[in-house]
Amino acid sequence: MKKLRSTILLILTPFLIGCSNNTTAHLDLHAGTYIRNLFVDDIDDFKICVFNDLHISVLTNLSEEIAYYEKCLDSFGGRDQVKLIVLNGDVFQGAQKSQVNRFFNWINSLDIPFAYVYGNHDLQGAYHSNYIDQKLKSLNNSLLINPLNDNVFGNSNYVVNINEGDENSSTLKWQLYFFDSNTFSGVSYDIVHEDQIAWYEKQQANLINPVPSLTFMHIPTEEFREAYDIIGNNVNSGYDLSGTGSSWYMGESISHGYQANDLYETMQDFGNNKAIIVAHDHVNVTDWHYDKDGGSDDNVIHLIFGMKTGRGIYHDKRIMGASFYTLNDSDDFDINWINVPYNADPYEITPTDLVALGKGAIS
Repeated sequence: MKKLRSTILLILTPFLIGCSNNTTAHLDLHAGTYIRNLFVDDIDDFKICVFNDLHISVLTNLSEEIAYYEKCLDSFGGRDQVKLIVLNGDVFQGAQKSQVNRFFNWINSLDIPFAYVYGNHDLQGAYHSNYIDQKLKSLNNSLLINPLNDNVFGNSNYVVNINEGDENSSTLKWQLYFFDSNTFSGVSYDIVHEDQIAWYEKQQANLINPVPSLTFMHIPTEEFREAYDIIGNNVNSGYDLSGTGSSWYMGESISHGYQANDLYETMQDFGNNKAIIVAHDHVNVTDWHYDKDGGSDDNVIHLIFGMKTGRGIYHDKRIMGASFYTLNDSDDFDINWINVPYNADPYEITPTDLVALGKGAIS
């Protein structure tokens, strides 16, 4: 098992790649550059396990659900291969402090770094609006960074650098961006705000040597609808093997934010982000390879709905479990969707399975 160590750097500019990291830690609220650093001996096979839409509430049997989450974590090569857990929003809906505490104490006890993203329901519970934030900041394996009064909208905008080497000498290989896609705007879902996009631009502009990145957020952008129209032709499932390589199964309509923003365009301009990975729509699973500007640079961004985790509120047992993303040293990543039944063995969902789901061939 590769050794993994976590440390925090809150700095004005990212550390110099390949040199000793002796920068004095400090906060620059204007730049909003909040970076966690993970150090790994070898970047190849850096495996991320993502949980979506747990929807833990006062009605949840947490003993049963935690056993299920552990089964998900073990479902693709075992938990000792997982280097990072991402909770991609709506972990809670209608929970009390006791459920929040028990869940976070459990996941912290795994001794695996975990990143938390706020969804649109997480603050709907019997606790103060900053309770989750305070709890996460007290846990040694939590990577959340949420400085107060930083003039950046939302509560979970931060970066995790994946470095090959150690704290004294390392090379930045990948970045993971986490955005708070916020909650509601009137009766519609909210979006990533302009100041958050400006925050992203500053992180990218400060990089000495650009590296590939993945982006995690809860609510999809409007580009997910565009990709469904253009690549998917509004067909509920498909595998575009001879074209873009996209695959998808759509069990419901896309609930993106209430208006367009420039997040996708900004990411495409910088050219480093490989995927926007979302949750929110519980019965959609997609990997659309979308190039919005259609230029000759082949600047594709994967638009990914991951697997819903667990039976909290509505779900489809045929596509329920965990998503795994494996980074490598060739600036690429692999996706594995693992269906995890409660009372049967886990199995991988393939692109051809998604097509079969759309045709009703898998029950």
